[in-house]
Amino acid sequence: MKPVIDGELIRQLCELARLDIQPAEEEHLREDLSRLVAFVSRLEEDSSDAFDFHNQDPLERRADKASAPRSDVLLSLSSRVQGRFVNIPKVVDAEDQ
Repeated sequence: MKPVIDGELIRQLCELARLDIQPAEEEHLREDLSRLVAFVSRLEEDSSDAFDFHNQDPLERRADKASAPRSDVLLSLSSRVQGRFVNIPKVVDAEDQ
């Protein structure tokens, strides 16, 4: 059963998310949410036994290891390598938090 995406649902969601939307934006949000729900519904319908959304461990990786980039190749792309890791510079100061 597909959920009914109407103005009342949009207003409830905006209230829960503490969004202050203009009445003119309501229809646009309804259309966006309807397309999103339709997309997710299509994913669930098209899923096969090989990829079961409901019974799969979300942390399990199903990528073919042969197609995954090698770590040495990825590390060669960075100029800030320390051993097997990439050194990421700090971008947020404690004062900014």
